[in-house]
Amino acid sequence: MSKSIKGALLLLLAIFSLNTFAQNYYNSPYTRYHIGDLVNYGFATNRALGGSSIALRQTNQINYLNPASYTAQDTNSFLFQIGFTGRIVNIQTEEDSDQSNNGNIEYIAIGFPITKWLNLSAGLVPYSRIQYSFTEVSTPPNVGEPTTFDYTGFGGFNRFYLGAGLTIKEVLSLGLNLNYLFGSLDRTQSSYLNELEGYSALIESTENYIASDFYTNIGFQYHPTFNEKHNLIVGGFIDARSNINVKLQGQTIRYNTGSDRTLQDSLYFNIDTVAPLFLPNKIGFGISYNYDDVFTATAEYIRQDWTGTNIVASNFKTGIYESYRFGMEYNPVPLKRRTRESYYKRIKYRLGGYYTKSYLYYESMNIADRGITVGFGFPMKNARNMFTGTTFNITYQYGIRGTKKDNLIQENYHMITVGFTLHDFWFLKPKYD
Repeated sequence: MSKSIKGALLLLLAIFSLNTFAQNYYNSPYTRYHIGDLVNYGFATNRALGGSSIALRQTNQINYLNPASYTAQDTNSFLFQIGFTGRIVNIQTEEDSDQSNNGNIEYIAIGFPITKWLNLSAGLVPYSRIQYSFTEVSTPPNVGEPTTFDYTGFGGFNRFYLGAGLTIKEVLSLGLNLNYLFGSLDRTQSSYLNELEGYSALIESTENYIASDFYTNIGFQYHPTFNEKHNLIVGGFIDARSNINVKLQGQTIRYNTGSDRTLQDSLYFNIDTVAPLFLPNKIGFGISYNYDDVFTATAEYIRQDWTGTNIVASNFKTGIYESYRFGMEYNPVPLKRRTRESYYKRIKYRLGGYYTKSYLYYESMNIADRGITVGFGFPMKNARNMFTGTTFNITYQYGIRGTKKDNLIQENYHMITVGFTLHDFWFLKPKYD
């Protein structure tokens, strides 16, 4: 395939992704609070390893969560990655249950070297997601009659990043991402006052939080080689503390539904202001061991203190976010060994797990998320029947979030992430005899 055709296809995929990036995520009442779910488990390969990323270095995979890893990419190579995610969620309480499912494009990214010691990457990835729809019936003290409340929310914040990684003395890499945060969180609350003395009403309140601002994160990786086949990688990153400009737009309207469902009553409020979003420092440390590109084991810890930050008032409070992640990968015959082997020996086998304390707390109870992951990396051949590093990655993830205790909600979810990595060599001059 010619370079021009490849370029055109990549451009079309990028345009398509931008148009579909904000499609439905899934129905989860927990995403109602603050900025929703934080999406920070990386691409398909990272997710198969429990979301591990801090101390991972792979020549044919982009790892945007630690920009220092960009330096692992082959010289003169070009990477293009795109991923799709499908999710099935079973929502349970002590008395009821419900199920939702959908899917969407999850990420798109490119990576390429500038020099032997400097690599760049750019991509579009999710930062947070909200989607929920549920109904409550209660009797507010100031009303005295049963009232139906409908809560719906949709949207999320997205992250466009442009990053660079550089190598110092072959064993130390540093990286920086400049991130542009954008998107909107759209929430609606509707309350229905039942007919009383010939009058009934619908009160509808909408809030739209629109983000548009920049923040940065930096990372490092120390990656010495021992006895040629043994590699130890120690990594870390910091997401800088930032105040993100968020524009709040909203309105509250009351409709007289007794005589005409479209008749606007006297109650009307309109909001158009700035509500800054505070992103606290996020730090992470990880370590990984690699033996001859055949076996990799990794573990990491991430912490972010959201205490006191809030966008939406609720019975939940924000607190410390902590995540523990680990993973293993086995590759019977690495790509660098140009030997004839059966195809299944070329497949990468991955296993991982995670335990995450989310930033949501109900009284003194944390809404925790825990799960296991398994994945495979299927290599693909080019026209010359050679393995080039282009891979098809698939990850299955099973997790449990929350609890059914204290009238809370437990979510059991199944998630499949499918990622495609195009790995090609550019700027090579052919030689002729």
